[in-house]
Formats: sequence, C-alpha cells, structure tokens
Amino acid sequence: KEFIQAITPFDLQQFITGKEQH
Repeated sequence: KEFIQAITPFDLQQFITGKEQH
C-alpha cells in the first residue's frame, strides 16, 4: 500500500500527536 506517498510536516505532527496521545 502507498502509506508514505506524500508525507507533510502536518501529517508528521498528527502522527506524533496521535502516537503520544495513545
């Protein structure tokens, strides 16, 4: 699957936030 297709700083922020919040 195309997981890392167009990663942006915002997406990275969301990823870190979600991972940190979980």
